[in-house]
Amino acid sequence: MSRVVEIVFSVIGIVLFLVISVGSGFVLALPQDNQDVQDGFQQAIDKSNITNISASEMASAVNDGALYLLIVTLICAILGIVSIIYLKGNKKPKLAGGILIVTAILGTVATFILGIFGGIAYLIAGIIALVRKSKKVETSRTY
Repeated sequence: MSRVVEIVFSVIGIVLFLVISVGSGFVLALPQDNQDVQDGFQQAIDKSNITNISASEMASAVNDGALYLLIVTLICAILGIVSIIYLKGNKKPKLAGGILIVTAILGTVATFILGIFGGIAYLIAGIIALVRKSKKVETSRTY
């Protein structure tokens, strides 16, 4: 049985999770000690009247958050690739569906809802993989 629909939705989810990881990679690439970056954080702190955090602490927190998002989204993309491997050739579609559904839920929650579109694609692929029945090959019996 062809699992093209599940694979297409899985690839869409992988791409969407990788878009988030590229964005967080760009944030990580910004130098924390750059004066322009520090000035931008200081302006944000001044506008919101926060008094208990410095610009360097805020830059460090943003950097840590970007690293966290990078790791989580890469794990979600890797799990999507593993699911595609299980779906290819109809090897283990139930296992792939379970991985996709769990990754959809946990990936969406772990990315603070940023990965909702990738999670939806994974969820659709996982549900289809679990629900679709595989065709059984009937052998002709001669008695």
